Amino acid sequence: MNRILAIDYGKTNLGLAISDTGGSFAMPLKVLKNNKNIESEIKSIVEEYTVAKIVLGVPQNFEGHENSINHDIEQFRQKLAKILSIPIDTQDESYSTHVAEGLLRQQGINSKKQKGKADMYSAMLILNEYLNND
Repeated sequence: MNRILAIDYGKTNLGLAISDTGGSFAMPLKVLKNNKNIESEIKSIVEEYTVAKIVLGVPQNFEGHENSINHDIEQFRQKLAKILSIPIDTQDESYSTHVAEGLLRQQGINSKKQKGKADMYSAMLILNEYLNND
């Protein structure tokens, strides 16, 4: 089995996590700035890590409806689908950033240092949830 790449999409940053080749566990990978080159950067990562599938985090509100950022996430998904020939699944990412920040606090990482790391740890949580449900 090839790797799965999870993306925690944000207007400023994208957190990335990657699975092992067996699809058993997720590891934080990196944080990318969300800019005009983001799709090509993701494509390079897909090629470098031989990614077979992308899991894109999509938040829902308390009633199970979409949040305001969902439109941006869907546009991003469509752009990726045009340049990649691999499946792009979605996974509910509700509370993933909050949980990731809590994990980092437990590790003694203060708020200033959490800024970038929380995004990739959030992606790791999204991917873990996906792997556990797959």
